[in-house]
Amino acid sequence: MKYFEKKEGNIFFIPLFLPNDIKDNIKNYSKTNFISEGNYAFGRLIEIDKSGGDLIEIFNYIGNIPNDKYDIIKSRLMFEPMHISMAFTKKRWRFIFEELNYDRERDSNYSKIIFY
Repeated sequence: MKYFEKKEGNIFFIPLFLPNDIKDNIKNYSKTNFISEGNYAFGRLIEIDKSGGDLIEIFNYIGNIPNDKYDIIKSRLMFEPMHISMAFTKKRWRFIFEELNYDRERDSNYSKIIFY
């Protein structure tokens, strides 16, 4: 499976089958070669922000890694975008689809994102 760099607009997976206790949260998964069959959630990196946390959106699509990124995108959002920090540092979450023509306003309604 090919992985892509951390770049705004790129789509990532979240393996839902990994252990979730604190010891496993600090484990580095950079040498793990994930398979396409499995229970995954998917999101998109809207904005890289090293000080306040990256802005991401999570889609409704859950399941195997599809062949086409539009299967994920057309599933719509599970909830409003949110800021996260360090989600990509241990390689648990990996970028699997590259979006060369991403426009955060057009594709993610950037100007309508509000935090209270």
